[in-house]
Amino acid sequence: MAAKQHRIEHITDLLALSHEELARMIPDLLAWHQVSKEMIDLFGAKPIDMIWVDDGRPAELFKVTMNIKDLDEVVEFRGPAWEESIPAAQETNQPEGEQ
Repeated sequence: MAAKQHRIEHITDLLALSHEELARMIPDLLAWHQVSKEMIDLFGAKPIDMIWVDDGRPAELFKVTMNIKDLDEVVEFRGPAWEESIPAAQETNQPEGEQ
């Protein structure tokens, strides 16, 4: 069974999580925060969303999507959890962009 994925675009998306899910998400949120701050500082990036995968791998990011202002371009930072998710997405016939 594939890990459940959550797209966090708004603070209210956190309210859809159970208390237990939120507790598991905190280490990943801290990792997202660090990567996002670095991308903002280096590139003037604007975070778009965070994909949180409830995979039991604390502090290992799936994907952070950013808009790079100077380039007028959307880029993704794919963390360690990304590569392992590709076979699971193919098994469930989900396009990679919908993860």
